[in-house]
Amino acid sequence: MRKFKIFMNPIKEEAWINAQLEKGYQLIAHSSWGICTFRKTEKKYVTRIDYRSLNKKQYDEYIALH
Repeated sequence: MRKFKIFMNPIKEEAWINAQLEKGYQLIAHSSWGICTFRKTEKKYVTRIDYRSLNKKQYDEYIALH
């Protein structure tokens, strides 16, 4: 399923994505144009938005921590 939605507030965006999860749809892709792709799921997830400006090395180190 695809939905088009543009947000200016990351907190509202995160809440909307998690509302879709409550309906049984997991976000699997998000374009910079506001197109969100979801797939049906029965698992329980929580999505958190994390905006970071990292170079490749910093990103790899950041991912290794989590």
